[in-house]
Amino acid sequence: MTDALKNAARAGDPKALEALMNKSFASKGITVRVTNSGSLLRVALRGQTAPDKGVLTMIRQELGSIKPAGFDKVIVTARENGKGDAWSEQWELAGIRPAEPLTASAQPSSSSASKNLVSSERPTPLHQKSWLIIVMLMVFPPGGITLAWISNWPKAIKIGFSIASGFWLLLVVTQQLNEPLQTITQAPATEAAPEASEPKSVSSAQEPTTAQSPDHLQDGKTNGYSAAVAAQSATTSDQWTAVADSWQAAISQLELVPREHTDYAEAQTKIEEYQANKLAALSNKSQAEVAINPELRKSNLTRYREWLHEADPSASIVKSVELNPSDNEILQVTVTIDFLAQNKEVQREAAAGMQAQWARISNPTAPDSAHISLRTPSGKRFGGSHWTAGTRIYIDD
Repeated sequence: MTDALKNAARAGDPKALEALMNKSFASKGITVRVTNSGSLLRVALRGQTAPDKGVLTMIRQELGSIKPAGFDKVIVTARENGKGDAWSEQWELAGIRPAEPLTASAQPSSSSASKNLVSSERPTPLHQKSWLIIVMLMVFPPGGITLAWISNWPKAIKIGFSIASGFWLLLVVTQQLNEPLQTITQAPATEAAPEASEPKSVSSAQEPTTAQSPDHLQDGKTNGYSAAVAAQSATTSDQWTAVADSWQAAISQLELVPREHTDYAEAQTKIEEYQANKLAALSNKSQAEVAINPELRKSNLTRYREWLHEADPSASIVKSVELNPSDNEILQVTVTIDFLAQNKEVQREAAAGMQAQWARISNPTAPDSAHISLRTPSGKRFGGSHWTAGTRIYIDD
């Protein structure tokens, strides 16, 4: 077991380092906790009285003999139980080796539950960025209203912006209808040829005619406008499916514009815009299916609990998870006291992992629509997803 811990410690496992140090300091009545933030290694010492700085020699020797991989700096803090830090010391670690994956024999018997929960945050999709939605509300109200309602804005803001944009669209249409119709004028007829001139043959008088090429750009825009109008009243899964099909029809028309055509650049821009709108419609379809199917919500919650049990089998991080009673798109996560004892960076990374898994289960096509709310054992909220985007995680100070 000791050899396995040493191998795991050399591979950069903080829990293995913690176990070895606790074994070394047990006789001194000192408890050691080891965590890391990237390449920064944190060693926290606690005791009935604050350990003196004499223990630094033992820590330097232990780290020097193990040479844990993946760390270039160490910070050691010491405190008396129940009090703040009495002192801290940091130094650079020499002879750093890159972190290596643990082999089956080198892994310790218990892994870190928090590490299993960490997942990289995903960037906010383009169609859910606030600046794009505001621009669309001003330039193309139907599309802007659609993006606003699939965003994570509060409902009151969605209603206000939709009304304002609708009035703006009405004003523009009214002005266009009031403009005088333009008459099509014809060029004056040429003077008649002298009577003495011989009539031209039919074949030489008539110019060859060519069939007008289809306007794929305009056809695509027309289909896109129809999709945007349909999206304003869509509520059911079938209706959102029809909206997504309309966006695809518009995209198919735009893809017919030849590369050498002058409309090609604009068509490509519209294709990107309509693809984002199509994804938004499919996301709304998923949400509509969940809204009318309580069993699907229960199934999503059950799948998440199963994942959580695998990631944190001892329930040392999360105490329970439930759907928010007022909003079933929000997952309410009650954490343990041990989780609250972690530093805020570790808490934020673990919360990001929880949100990412909830997004993969409940709404994989729109991860920012999946929100989590972090609660203390007493029920007080102290962090979770930002209201503008589910993937933006915050922790209260």
